[in-house]
Amino acid sequence: MTTPQQANRRYHMRFWPPMIVYAALCFAVPEVIQRLAPPTPVVWVLAALPGLMIGFVILAMGRFIIETDEFTRMVHVRAGMIALGLTMFIATTWGFLEIYAEAPDMPLFLVLPLYFFIYGPATALVRRRYG
Repeated sequence: MTTPQQANRRYHMRFWPPMIVYAALCFAVPEVIQRLAPPTPVVWVLAALPGLMIGFVILAMGRFIIETDEFTRMVHVRAGMIALGLTMFIATTWGFLEIYAEAPDMPLFLVLPLYFFIYGPATALVRRRYG
């Protein structure tokens, strides 16, 4: 059986490498595209690389939920649902504001940081409520 400490350690070992690569790619990809002006298919591949790293981060989060104890699992699933619901609400509402009220465009890559911005406090609230 996996202890919470083991699950947490494995989570960090799965989470941080792709997050560090993601951060590096956020700086490197625009630089490479600007300096080398590669053909469009290469630009598409380069532009998708940071998203691929976020996929690995999401997998690490899912794996942590599977490997941890029931209470921690419940906290993270509930917090994730709160964050997902609020993120979808905000993104959808903002989309309608863009269409009908000429609000400035919100780049789609900001949706995941919004989710995490909500997920952190939601985790604390759920843990406080049930812990």
